[in-house]
Amino acid sequence: MKKYKIFDTSAILILLYQAKRPEIFKIITDEGYHILIPKEVYREIKEDFSIIGELLKEGKIDLLPIIEEEKLEPMRKRHPSFGDGEISVLLTYNDRDSEEEKYRCIIDDKDAKIFAKESNMDVNGIIGLLLWLKGLGKINKGVCSDIYMALKGNPRLPKDLLEELKR
Repeated sequence: MKKYKIFDTSAILILLYQAKRPEIFKIITDEGYHILIPKEVYREIKEDFSIIGELLKEGKIDLLPIIEEEKLEPMRKRHPSFGDGEISVLLTYNDRDSEEEKYRCIIDDKDAKIFAKESNMDVNGIIGLLLWLKGLGKINKGVCSDIYMALKGNPRLPKDLLEELKR
């Protein structure tokens, strides 16, 4: 069975800018997951990050095609607080999740995560993803502590989960 993680913009930016841990993407792919980045998300990223470029070249990250406007617009109208990144991640999950291919959305927007859970989608935020890697023993206590220190001031991240990174 193929396994995928579909990343929204905020999760990528948090790992690259705030936590300064681009190697997390490599750890995820080493665990047998393929990373998908919707083009709507990729367009929101302003810089060229070598780790993403490297994984793109290795075929471990795929850029998904742009989602047609007629698919995006109804979701925009129903959920005006969602950005195109969140919408494209959610639509990709809906279109692709199956018995043969399992997908998980990586989204930090609270409303989008609630929608995903209510729609029976597999979803985590960036902290949940990091806790999963910690539980697998792929990131150690020192790395978790560094990430905690880098992210503790981010008001969008759940404080209770963030505290678990320190433990």
